[in-house]
Amino acid sequence: MSRLSRFWSSRSGASAVEMAFVLPGFLFLLMGGSNLVLVTYANMCLNAATEAGARYASVRTVQNSGTAPTQTAVSSYAASIYKGPGIKNMTFTYATTGTCGSTGANGNVVTGSGSYHLFYGIGNISIGMNTTACYP
Repeated sequence: MSRLSRFWSSRSGASAVEMAFVLPGFLFLLMGGSNLVLVTYANMCLNAATEAGARYASVRTVQNSGTAPTQTAVSSYAASIYKGPGIKNMTFTYATTGTCGSTGANGNVVTGSGSYHLFYGIGNISIGMNTTACYP
């Protein structure tokens, strides 16, 4: 009987048991925070590529004496600028008749969109991303 009472009163494995309870939650929060950083970075890179595509369209229009570049040229340029984490189905659309800002002036509008697939351990969550940039 004394052996059983010593076993129940012993605290030698308490730290391991506490760590077994706390570690999964800590790792879940750590991985969630790092994934949040990756999603934010992907969105920032998509926005930068969209802005670069709109500026490219505006500069090319001026260089070509008012002739706008093609949708393919603007889309491929914007896609080449994107350097962030993998976004699936990334597309860039280009229009020359959009309104820029509160002035309502016509400009080159580029819209970038795609989906970031967030892996959370047992599956994926698709996070849609859209960004629009206008350059007069």
